[in-house]
Amino acid sequence: MSTNTRRKTSSPPTLTDHIRFGKVGMGPEGQRFIRIAIDVGGERNKVLMPFDGLVGGSRAALVQLNKHGAHLISSRATSEFLRRLQDIGPQEPSFEVATRVGPFGDAFVLPDKVVSASNDTVERRVALM
Repeated sequence: MSTNTRRKTSSPPTLTDHIRFGKVGMGPEGQRFIRIAIDVGGERNKVLMPFDGLVGGSRAALVQLNKHGAHLISSRATSEFLRRLQDIGPQEPSFEVATRVGPFGDAFVLPDKVVSASNDTVERRVALM
């Protein structure tokens, strides 16, 4: 290897590499939600988190994320998570979120399932509220 050739090195892992942010959705009253995927032991936990729950690093919201494997224990990990979320910037919502049991568009939302005329358009997620 010549002295001019440098090896590519990957950046060191961060405290939140196992967390991925997805698209933004909107509830019926204008609430914003974000899809979050958390990789834990080869499994991927997918959750839907309201932005309001994350404002100011709410302990309750962090406890809920940790129940799904986020492992946001230290203030450094929490800060990194919130910084990454902030860095996404404002996004237009790309899906609607049902926040209550009952009729929702072409579906009927129940606590444990969604009854829909077209299952292609309805997705169930663990919603952290």
